[in-house]
Amino acid sequence: MTTTISDFTNVREKLASLDYSSPQGLALLPANLETAISQAEVRQLSETGTVRTLFRRAGIPLEDVFSEDRRPPYIQNNDISWIAPTIFVAAGALSENPNLVSIAYGVLTNYLTDFFKGKQGVDTIVQASIVVETTAKRTYKKINYEGPISGLADMAALARSIQDDNRA
Repeated sequence: MTTTISDFTNVREKLASLDYSSPQGLALLPANLETAISQAEVRQLSETGTVRTLFRRAGIPLEDVFSEDRRPPYIQNNDISWIAPTIFVAAGALSENPNLVSIAYGVLTNYLTDFFKGKQGVDTIVQASIVVETTAKRTYKKINYEGPISGLADMAALARSIQDDNRA
């Protein structure tokens, strides 16, 4: 199991430069947001549609940065691991709803537990990322996780600690 925290590009500026909307709450980011220089290069992970549906069914408010007519193509994952799309948490979203990220990762954990049920002999590795806009200085931090499904529960606590970190 590995968890890393790193600086991330200014999400609002990058989305604006690509002519996409800037989320005020929870959103799913494109897989290559940092490196894309045009909309033609933007890609989203194939699991994005699944996560969007899971969150909608669970009543988790999720903003869409793409309009229906400008949705980027998908990247198909052909690996045994399950790769979640990067979740973005805008500054203040956790203070408005402190359980938002916990609920979101709880939904993912339940889905993945059912998804991998019965697949004996298979190491169920999950890759997940969350980008947090800090409240203090409006910087962006990315938490990357790779490991068993059970480790997803720690993502919410890490996101909260980073978002309120005045040293960010």
